Amino acid sequence: MRVVCAPDKMRGSLDAAEAAAALAAGVRAAGGTPVEHPLADGGEGSRHTVQAARGGTVVRVDTVDALGRPVKVPFGCLDDGTALVEAAEVIGWAGPPAAEHDVLRASSAGLAAALLEAVRRGARRIIVFLGGTATMDGGTGLLASLGAAVLDADGNTLAGSGADLARIASVDLAPARQRLAGVEPVVAADVVSPLFGPDGTAQVFGPQKGADSRTVELLDDGLRRLAPLLGVGAANGGAVGGLSAALLALRAELVPGHS
Repeated sequence: MRVVCAPDKMRGSLDAAEAAAALAAGVRAAGGTPVEHPLADGGEGSRHTVQAARGGTVVRVDTVDALGRPVKVPFGCLDDGTALVEAAEVIGWAGPPAAEHDVLRASSAGLAAALLEAVRRGARRIIVFLGGTATMDGGTGLLASLGAAVLDADGNTLAGSGADLARIASVDLAPARQRLAGVEPVVAADVVSPLFGPDGTAQVFGPQKGADSRTVELLDDGLRRLAPLLGVGAANGGAVGGLSAALLALRAELVPGHS
């Protein structure tokens, strides 16, 4: 009997390939013939899973993790001109130790380096896999690092972080859009959720990222204020601490990560 072993990751235990191998070992022990086919949903392991099936090359770029510490991270380049950038590999849970997770300090800024390097290498389409990040900054760190003017009420430039959400008064997206001109951005999200409100990203996922009740309210209020500045609605912008809202503001297409 042939058995298809097609699991997603088991966060904190096994990645998708390891889980598939474990299932396959059980199938063999029972006398069956396993077919290993690891899956991903847009979160951790998505780039590797796609490249295992599609090939291409892996490029490494110098950037910073969610807490601003220097790291070298991979992204994929497929033969058809598509670049694969996995947010979890740049600003994910596995970067900072659990004791250092801080959603007010964490920033998506480091993601910009991979996107810009993909553009420099001639990518025509960039798929950004969302899921498993340590951030909840509404993507403001990414926008600022792409050149967007993220300003407070006094005209001071903000670098973008969870804490900065309460201070943002205006966002000029034009410079960031220009740097991605000619590239089709696609967002593949593991979870599509509202940007703010009772079912919003801060309320649902903030506690998972270490936010207490007061911090959750601060983040939710900040994301509510950010939405009109980005020109996006509440419905689909909540993925990965609002990072999808920033990418939607950069005219990305949002698709389920398992599609």
